[in-house]
Amino acid sequence: MSSTFSNYTSESGALNTESHLQRSELIQQDLTVGYTSVSEMQAIMGIAQTIIHHKEDLVSHVYDYCSHKLAFSFSKGVLVLKERGTKRNNTFHFEDITS
Repeated sequence: MSSTFSNYTSESGALNTESHLQRSELIQQDLTVGYTSVSEMQAIMGIAQTIIHHKEDLVSHVYDYCSHKLAFSFSKGVLVLKERGTKRNNTFHFEDITS
């Protein structure tokens, strides 16, 4: 886990933010100001481009980012970024963190 990412996570691993929008902005900030490696950024952009290009066929792609899993999907003409949320009924759900 990057040191910056851990700055806004609690001991339990929960993000210390008040809203999904804040969480989205923090992750996007990490992705855009150099807290990820060039190869990680290229992978993320490649995933996004693939989803946009194959929007009819590709529903989502999960990307491991630090201790979190991010999911990109294409919905109603919009590329959506979601973060794996808490475990419910022994399965992980994805929370929309861009709206």
